[in-house]
Amino acid sequence: MPIKKKFSVLWTILSLYSVAIAQTGVVMQGRILDSDGAPVGSATIELIKLPDSVRVKTVNSNELGVFEFRNVSAGTYVLIAGCLGYRRNISGPYTVKPAGNIPAGNIKLMKDSLLLNEVEVKSEGAYIERVAGKVILNVDKSLMASGSNAFDILRRVPGILAAADGQISMRGRQGITIMMDGKAVSLSSGDLAEFLRGISADLVDQIELISNPSSSYDAGGGGGIINIKLKKNKKTGTNGSVTGGGGFGENYKSNLALLLNHRQKYFNVYGSWALNDYRRTDRYQMNRTVFFEERGAGFDINNYDLKSFSNQNFKAGADFFISKNQTFGLMYTGMHNHMFSDEENRTLVSNQRSVDSTIRTFSKESRTVSNNAFNLNYKLNFKSSAITVDADYLVYDRESDETLAYYFYNDHNELYRESPGLKNLTPSHITIRSLKADYSVSTSDRSTLQFGAKSSIVENNNKRRIVNVDDTGWLASSFVNDESSFKESIQAAYGNYTQQFKKAKLEIGLRGEYTQSSGSSLLGSNLGRNYFNLFPSSSFSFNLNKKHKLVLGYSRRITRPAYDDLNPFRYFLDQYTYREGNPYLRPEYSTSAELTDIYKERLTSNLSYNYVRDYYLSFTEQNDTSGVSRTIKRNLQSLKSIGMEFDYSLDVNSWFNSILNLQGYFRKFNIGQGESVQRNSILVSFSASNTFKLKKGVRAECNFSYESPTVSGMYDFKSVYVLDFGAGKAFLNDDLMLKLSVSDILNSDRNRYASNFPDVEMTGRQKIETRVVRLNLTYKFGRKTVGGSKSRKTGNEAESKRVNN
Repeated sequence: MPIKKKFSVLWTILSLYSVAIAQTGVVMQGRILDSDGAPVGSATIELIKLPDSVRVKTVNSNELGVFEFRNVSAGTYVLIAGCLGYRRNISGPYTVKPAGNIPAGNIKLMKDSLLLNEVEVKSEGAYIERVAGKVILNVDKSLMASGSNAFDILRRVPGILAAADGQISMRGRQGITIMMDGKAVSLSSGDLAEFLRGISADLVDQIELISNPSSSYDAGGGGGIINIKLKKNKKTGTNGSVTGGGGFGENYKSNLALLLNHRQKYFNVYGSWALNDYRRTDRYQMNRTVFFEERGAGFDINNYDLKSFSNQNFKAGADFFISKNQTFGLMYTGMHNHMFSDEENRTLVSNQRSVDSTIRTFSKESRTVSNNAFNLNYKLNFKSSAITVDADYLVYDRESDETLAYYFYNDHNELYRESPGLKNLTPSHITIRSLKADYSVSTSDRSTLQFGAKSSIVENNNKRRIVNVDDTGWLASSFVNDESSFKESIQAAYGNYTQQFKKAKLEIGLRGEYTQSSGSSLLGSNLGRNYFNLFPSSSFSFNLNKKHKLVLGYSRRITRPAYDDLNPFRYFLDQYTYREGNPYLRPEYSTSAELTDIYKERLTSNLSYNYVRDYYLSFTEQNDTSGVSRTIKRNLQSLKSIGMEFDYSLDVNSWFNSILNLQGYFRKFNIGQGESVQRNSILVSFSASNTFKLKKGVRAECNFSYESPTVSGMYDFKSVYVLDFGAGKAFLNDDLMLKLSVSDILNSDRNRYASNFPDVEMTGRQKIETRVVRLNLTYKFGRKTVGGSKSRKTGNEAESKRVNN
């Protein structure tokens, strides 16, 4: 049976299955208005269950002020609605019965009105929430999060595949834009992984998964958007939390985090700081064979790297409520990361399967990275429209000093030569400036129109200097000293229109981006590009009945290479192995379409198709005469993929809940070297996130994920499976939380691959330290009453994604 027919049959069977297993739920819907009767968008509405005042769920109103809670169980509830510049409104109580929907009506938010009675809220919301166009994960609900980092969180997200080497995909697609508070960060594989590992999970509030972004987002990121939102307290008065803990795997781990917030009528100030201090062991093995004149030469690499990290994160800001319809805010986000690497590499060179010589390399690297971002934000609200302006400035600096020594042994393992050693200095400096303005207007009670423009300028300067080079000549003099510079400006404008019907919603948009880029280096790799592209997007959702909702999405997007991937510098592992940037790497363009069926917010079925032109991947190339191998990213002709995803939330009983995710994708890589070469692959992944409410207030969590063997470009990857466990208990009226977790219990999380294409026979294995036991303690202090919140993202959304760590 052809693969497309197999997917069609599977879709039909599981769609029918969803009807059989779904359970009945109640929908509560209402609308948020101001004192003049105009809709209030981005208001926060909390569903509070009585008599315990437990927060069940939190949603935001859309541009028309409409909000909706689905799957509401029987009971008595109140709603707390709030938005910055408005007083909170508590409405209800509402009595929900097992059948029938509940209209919440219009809820008005008044300005400068009497203070409302305060309500203390206990948080018991769901780990995963689904709203229009996105999936939201509440990180605090995961027992595995505390003490870990942002990358570890992403690896446990259902539907997200994040390999240990930093490759991240969503719904079978790479080229993901990773954003922090609306500001994109690096996507350069291993550099991205280290960047995210430097972000303390104790500062992460939510993770948003957006597979089909609208035109209001930057066009960068063909695989979709993952937005990591850092914590910002919404409570009135002065409050905060402190978290501390430690862990041990092969090496020690320690973490400390502090959050503070003070909110009053006319302003809100906030700040956070986190420190992650730990050691990690990385191991890498590669076996490569070169055939020349009917003779085989082998290169067996064993690399051991003990890394010590000290990562600090900072965030500080203030929002000023100038008047009833004006808000001004400023925010600083910073990172200061230091890493020391003590690395030993051994390469066995064999001839006809007999060891001919051995090269041992000892490296000590000290690297310091600072990333400082500043944002100014202004928002002006009218009765039916709003203007938002963002100005951003980011400075990125990296200092890397590496000392290397080489020792050469003969076939009897006798030292016959050693290098005097060399020092590798590679400083990097990047600045990003951007200005963004957005205007939205409600053209009627059911339609919204958005316009926006953005200008950004990026300057990237890199230097490389190698001193004390030995006289053997294997390191060519042209690579000893080099300097590269890269400049890019992007001018963008967009329009987006949303129309709400009785049972449907239509959103269409168009974005245009004009890009000017130029780059040069002392080696002569000069490059200049100017291009203009249009990026349409659309989404149509239809409520088939009270149980089924269908969503059809389409988008065209671009993935620009990370700055480090364009850097022409060479980084040597030994005299036979190095990696190199490619200044001629082209952007990739993706066209995506997907159909989603949502059944009672419990079962989500998704069918997707993706076509990527100029898709780029890492390739290993070698010189059969000299035996020298290099890894470089190159453009393929195209990638085509079709796949399905199923996500099901299963309430086994009152104390056991499971979130199951199943994905299957068929991918076709058109390599296009010489004559057209194609490689096909099937990728299947499964994950289960299980939570347990045990006796005496103890909660437990057990997660399992599996990824099947697959093909990506020239590499064949083996399967990966991971098992995690965590438990926690609250004390002192939920102010004190103790969490114990064990990640990668089976120590099975590793990257294994092989290739014999084109004419490269090699196998590889990468294993970083992932099995860790952690114990963490969090204490919350201050007032517990809920106030309004301001939803804000910065204007610098696409440029800093290509800044490497």
